[in-house]
Amino acid sequence: MNQLTGRRNPFVQISLLVGVFLSILKVTTISKITPIIDPFDSPSYFDFKFVGGVRMPGISFIFSRLGTYENIVLFQSVVACFCWLIVSQSIYKLKFNRYLQFVVSILILSVGFSSQVVYLDSVINAESLNTSFMILFIACSIHFFAKKSILSVLLCVVSLGLYASVKSINGITIILPLVFFIGFLFKRYGSSRKFSNLVMICILLLGFLSTFLFRNIEASPILNTSALINQRLWFVDEWKDYALSEGFPIEGRSTYLRFASRDLGMAPDRAVSEQPDYKKWYFNGGENFIVKFMLTHPEYVAIAPLALSLFSGNFDLSTSIWGGGAKGILYYEILKQELASLWPANPIFWNSDRSTSYIFFSIFIAVIGFTLVYSRNFSRNQKDFQLFMALLIIFALQVSYFAWWFGSTPSDIGRHQFPFGVLVRIIFLLSCLHLFQIVLDKVTSRTKPLN
Repeated sequence: MNQLTGRRNPFVQISLLVGVFLSILKVTTISKITPIIDPFDSPSYFDFKFVGGVRMPGISFIFSRLGTYENIVLFQSVVACFCWLIVSQSIYKLKFNRYLQFVVSILILSVGFSSQVVYLDSVINAESLNTSFMILFIACSIHFFAKKSILSVLLCVVSLGLYASVKSINGITIILPLVFFIGFLFKRYGSSRKFSNLVMICILLLGFLSTFLFRNIEASPILNTSALINQRLWFVDEWKDYALSEGFPIEGRSTYLRFASRDLGMAPDRAVSEQPDYKKWYFNGGENFIVKFMLTHPEYVAIAPLALSLFSGNFDLSTSIWGGGAKGILYYEILKQELASLWPANPIFWNSDRSTSYIFFSIFIAVIGFTLVYSRNFSRNQKDFQLFMALLIIFALQVSYFAWWFGSTPSDIGRHQFPFGVLVRIIFLLSCLHLFQIVLDKVTSRTKPLN
């Protein structure tokens, strides 16, 4: 296995130059695009409150300080370029053939600079920074796998902190990775290293803070509960009956339908959340409704995210985690016109044809699955990398399932599942790197002359 990395590998500089060129081109292009604003959603990102705000304090602090939509778009674009450059360069930290590293590094750049990802930078919401900080965590995780040092753990924790600061659901998504890193530090160093103990304290503080902020976001839980009931649970009789039996006001349904039928100046879900009888129900036990529903309906927890259409003919595959993962942002075709003339599409990773996108996504999943189960005559390093891949897919599924359970209604599943789609493509490329290295090692061993 070729272990040339860093300065000894000339492909490092080549892929870096490619990434820098794409970054300059992207920032130049994005500056020509009119920011995309959601009149119901975007203004809430400018109201900074550390506790009890409508949005997480990280994203609202950044947006409120940048001030203008144009500044935000430019900032999001620069951050995205930096994070994708970092993750593409992190491949060279791994012990693989340098030609394979180069190909995968370039392909990762092709994902990060594809039109769907670039599009996010022009939208005034949390999705661009959410994807960027998630990718930064993947880059830090690769560095952790390569080094397994206390510093590499700290870098992962910092990236998780950034990731948690932009979306409320991320506040609980990071808990499992934090538990893993505490376990790693305690197993390897115990309590004998001061730096390790300091990092573990930082992990505990971050876990506590992120959970606290998640539980104290003002608007998201009350809004999401209304959305999930009206846009998902209502179409399955058993689920609807349960919601009504738990006290959900029937007027909440009529309000939703009235505001959904025409533009009345407020999004339907928000209109329901402002309704007095809904507020009374929510603040007298309704805040725990989704969790109680999930505990009593295991089919919703396990099966519905993968195949919601099994429960009602009102849904199709696009309302499952496969929809956002395969095709990306559902409303992308409607809003992309300006970008389409300025930035090329990427039909391999984000195919605009629905059937083709599902086929490609199935191939990505199949390759990842094969990588996880195939382990014939593996070396220690190969087994470790296989375990690393398993941890990444667990993180990806956690990102997807938490978003689907608590927020991905049919109207926004594309953007909420988009990070999962990005992660699957990155893990697919890492799987290819792993499998092609195995093939190369076998070919090399067979052609090596006998002494």
